[in-house]
Amino acid sequence: WKHYGTATRSFYTMFETLNAGSWPNYVRPLMEELGWFYPAVFIIYVTSVVFAVKTIITALFLKDTLNAASQDLEEIMAEAGRKSNAYMAKLRHFF
Repeated sequence: WKHYGTATRSFYTMFETLNAGSWPNYVRPLMEELGWFYPAVFIIYVTSVVFAVKTIITALFLKDTLNAASQDLEEIMAEAGRKSNAYMAKLRHFF
């Protein structure tokens, strides 16, 4: 009943479980003694930090992916140029 007795407590307990670190050990007593204001502050803080970290990791992966894609495009263009030059050399040799 202590952690799952109401919908709000269940939601908060699941939030602690999904975003656990050491902060639930400090916030749970505040919630039980002082009410929901202090945990709400921590929820906003933890959500913001998790969102920021996920955004940074996503940006790093996207940067590496786009870098690899641009290098592939450069290699394709270089190969097309080599083929074009080889074809032009064959035409010059033929005529």
